[in-house]
Amino acid sequence: MFEETLQERGCKLGSEKLRIVDLSYFYASETKDYKQLIKRYESGSDHLSILARLHDLSVIRHLDQNTHEKIGDVNYFFFRGSSFKAWLPFRLHNFVNKLNPEIILLHGFHNPLQILLLHFQTSAIAVIQDHGGGIPSGVTGLLQSLVKYFVKNYFFTSKEQALAFVQRGLIRKQSRIFEIMEGSTHKKRILKSLARKILKLEGNQTVFLWVGRLDANKDPLTVLKGFELFLKVNTNCCLFMIYADNKLESEVFELIENSAVLKPAVKLIGKVPHADLDTYYSSADFFVLGSHYEGSGFALCEAMACGCIPIVTDIPSFRMITNNGIIGVLWQVGNKNSLFEALEKTPRFNIEEEALNAVKFFEKELSFGAIARKQAEAFQSIHLLE
Repeated sequence: MFEETLQERGCKLGSEKLRIVDLSYFYASETKDYKQLIKRYESGSDHLSILARLHDLSVIRHLDQNTHEKIGDVNYFFFRGSSFKAWLPFRLHNFVNKLNPEIILLHGFHNPLQILLLHFQTSAIAVIQDHGGGIPSGVTGLLQSLVKYFVKNYFFTSKEQALAFVQRGLIRKQSRIFEIMEGSTHKKRILKSLARKILKLEGNQTVFLWVGRLDANKDPLTVLKGFELFLKVNTNCCLFMIYADNKLESEVFELIENSAVLKPAVKLIGKVPHADLDTYYSSADFFVLGSHYEGSGFALCEAMACGCIPIVTDIPSFRMITNNGIIGVLWQVGNKNSLFEALEKTPRFNIEEEALNAVKFFEKELSFGAIARKQAEAFQSIHLLE
């Protein structure tokens, strides 16, 4: 069945387009239907329909079935998966060869064995996209240190993030590193007055919003301590906290309950359906987060798409997403006083103007269209350089 599809496609390929294969070794064992799989990971794959208009694109994913689906301009090939087949994907690589790709985009740094096997089965140029899974260690790290001799091209949200990989010997210094977001969002800004009406927010308070896990990395305690300092001199403000993972919920609750200024100003909302987040982002003036590390920053992207101005930590991915702090304000990780200083700047903001700047930057640099354009240009550049 797959081979017949290849023959059909061969008649339609344009010589001006590169043949690209987007290949993931991840086996979604709990996902049985291809539509469900695509929907589940849409934030990282909805740019593919645009990319497929610029290059000849095949996408390979793993399910409990072998099937081919043409969705728009994208050819999806779903392979029957298993842990064993994911580790030793010889049949998969044979099929990749039949697609005759010029470039193969691989996902993450945690499949070095498969990438090494792929190298010996195909002559295509390999590109690895980082997905923020951390730096591999142990046997995986050892194998990844061998991969660097065969893979020279990488996509990172921020080029700064690649430096740690270079220092650990997992990327060669002369590697070509491209700054491209790993995913985006379809969320759109709605009228703030309408959003606040839907949420029954009354008055003219400045609204700050948190969307993220209550864990040590997101650092809600530092955020609350910095916001507490701010509230002592800026009383007409409130903070809404949306979260699903609640590891630090008891500590957060205790800090709020014991603070005379936090208690009336902070509302712990908890989990909200993802489809409803547009309303919360659009109702808020500022988005605040205390992350120590992020591979990218999907919540931040969603906030900016909805015109919510970022007040976020000064980490590599957030620097890229906020145009090096030109959009909103950056503050020092784990430092409540630095957050207080950042918050102190917000009353001087022209909120509508800054919100529009956030939306414009998102559309130009962070949207699905921007990702597709940047990937297409990177593929052309890589092909010319090899």
